[in-house]
Amino acid sequence: MKSILTVLFALSLASLLTLHADNPAKSGTKTAEPQFVYFKGSFTKYHHGKREEALDLINRKFWAVDQVVGRKPILFDFLTGQWDHMVFFRLHGGLADVELEKDAL
Repeated sequence: MKSILTVLFALSLASLLTLHADNPAKSGTKTAEPQFVYFKGSFTKYHHGKREEALDLINRKFWAVDQVVGRKPILFDFLTGQWDHMVFFRLHGGLADVELEKDAL
């Protein structure tokens, strides 16, 4: 009889602890929200035979401005496929940066 009572007591304690699981809203601790990084992409197709001229223009003009401003774009130059050049710019303000550009139009 004592063994049955001890087993029932242990089960009731275990079930009582699981009923009161941690609730972050009640304990006052915030759960970590996922942090996202957003990028804006720009895709370019060069005219036939103008690839070298376009890359020279990008290296001379755009890279100089990006270094002065402190922007670090991510570049891709393709040899095959639909696009010749692809650039991704980080949106430090998140999706709000895209909304501001849309409103300016």
